[in-house]
Amino acid sequence: MTRSHPGRPARINREMIEKAVIEVGFDRVSTTSVARHLGVEQSSLYRHINSRRGLLLAAISRVVDDTDFVIDHSSWREYLREIAERVWVMLNSHPGMAGVIFELDSPPPEQTSSLTATAVEVLIDYGFNPRQALLILETILDITCSSIHKLEHADEHMHNTPAGQWEPATGRQLDSNAFGAMRADHYQWWSDRIDITLDGAAAQLTR
Repeated sequence: MTRSHPGRPARINREMIEKAVIEVGFDRVSTTSVARHLGVEQSSLYRHINSRRGLLLAAISRVVDDTDFVIDHSSWREYLREIAERVWVMLNSHPGMAGVIFELDSPPPEQTSSLTATAVEVLIDYGFNPRQALLILETILDITCSSIHKLEHADEHMHNTPAGQWEPATGRQLDSNAFGAMRADHYQWWSDRIDITLDGAAAQLTR
């Protein structure tokens, strides 16, 4: 019987690493955790990606690349709503990814830049000028990303705060009914924000 060789690194490649980051979870990623998940030494991992930041950026690229953003549409509003829906599903399916996007605060992966350019071109064809198109698109993406990020931490925050003592940055206690409504249906709260943004976009188009 052939004996295995302890400590001998397995063959890995960039695609395997990207998938490992996703499987470990964006909010739990470190070079140590990813190497352990792959069953290799960190030195083996470093031959491909040598930092936590690099791991996260690579995984974001993988998730975006694996998400279908080819959208059939008959109006700009339908197009933007569908983009928002798909980004919501993408982020909601990968806990911690929204927070990592804010944390990294770096130029977006090539895939994201390409998707943004395509979306801007579509909106220009519908009558928006380039600046309007980019502003509207960025607003929708920011709302979606921040909503997912906040919702991922809302339950933990409320769990650790005694009832009736949660206060927003203004120093005034948030109306319990309003906060309850926000927590009761996270998706609907986000969806209403997107609708308000799209109404604002319609006003921009008529200027």
